[in-house]
Amino acid sequence: MTVPDFENSELEKLAQMVARGFEAVDKRFDDIDARFGAVDARFEGVDRRFDEIDLRFDEVDARFASMNAEIRSLRDNAQRLEAKVDAGFKSVREDIDALAADHFPVSAQTELRKRVERLEDRAGLLHSLQPASA
Repeated sequence: MTVPDFENSELEKLAQMVARGFEAVDKRFDDIDARFGAVDARFEGVDRRFDEIDLRFDEVDARFASMNAEIRSLRDNAQRLEAKVDAGFKSVREDIDALAADHFPVSAQTELRKRVERLEDRAGLLHSLQPASA
């Protein structure tokens, strides 16, 4: 049994319609693939930028750590120097108090104490020691 030409042409048209439909779907999938490719490329660019930012943050963290260590060292040095200055003033006050009143008048000792207090004020130190006679 042979199929009449009419049916053949209709089947041919139907086959062509189905083929065009698949071609359209294939083209749409290709377009979607291209869009996803572009999105992937953008994400890769964003990932690279985030990696660069992470590196910069790591560098900043390292700098802050270094600066913090330096600040701690400077603070320790300042405390040691302050302790030495304080000890120096204590020694001067003790020396003033140890002066014999018969060789060095009390009024001169009082004047020296006042001068030491002014120096302590300039250095930002408390007047921690009182004269021995007080």
